[in-house]
Amino acid sequence: MWTLDSLANKYFYFSRPEQLNDPIDCRVFNEYEAEDIQNWIDRKTSREKFTVESIRAQLNTGKFQKSMEDCSRNDEQHFHILSLTDSWDNNHMWEKYVHCYEGIYIGYISTFCDQHRFNYIEARASTANLPLLQSSFLGVAGTPYFDLQKVKYDNDGACKYNIFKSTDEEKKKAIIQSLLHKTEKWSYENEYRKIIMDQLNPQRPPYEFTPKDLLVFYPDEVLSVICFGDKCDLEKRKQVFHCIKTHYDN
Repeated sequence: MWTLDSLANKYFYFSRPEQLNDPIDCRVFNEYEAEDIQNWIDRKTSREKFTVESIRAQLNTGKFQKSMEDCSRNDEQHFHILSLTDSWDNNHMWEKYVHCYEGIYIGYISTFCDQHRFNYIEARASTANLPLLQSSFLGVAGTPYFDLQKVKYDNDGACKYNIFKSTDEEKKKAIIQSLLHKTEKWSYENEYRKIIMDQLNPQRPPYEFTPKDLLVFYPDEVLSVICFGDKCDLEKRKQVFHCIKTHYDN
């Protein structure tokens, strides 16, 4: 049971985009123009033995479009996402994410920073052997933390991703913007997210290594409350109680 493991070891799990339950809503919109296709054809013909007919066949069968999609999907896997909400009493959330009231809700303490106008959660450390951007964790009064950004439910595909023209910084911005903007149908979730990007060839397809898991650990005092669903059975409740008594000081 991953929930118990995260409680016992006191960590947040940051998902990759492909692990999200709404991957289409968070996908970056690809954009390319006729000259991009021409440049792609020129490079193909200069490096490999392609005829006009074979290239036309790739375009007609969608292989070109698929290759563009694959590039952006690979780039997205360098981003890791934590999704939280402040709507703990939302019936839709209990039905959709807590197995129709059979599971538990875990509440964490976040602090609002007046100076920077965002909520942040105290962190202890991140998982070993995964290079992260230093800016992922900042400090307030010497305490490491990660900030939370409110998801906006106005996604109209305004953030475009062009592998031919966009700089690495522009690509990064497009992906982050897409991950923080969802369509209005998800607005009932009132979601907050933290997005962390690893440093392993950022914005480049991870041919040899794709980061799988990112765990960010927290101190005991970050855990605030645990609520049990109405249908949560007695055995699960006992396991949670035992976990808290065993691994937490208070």
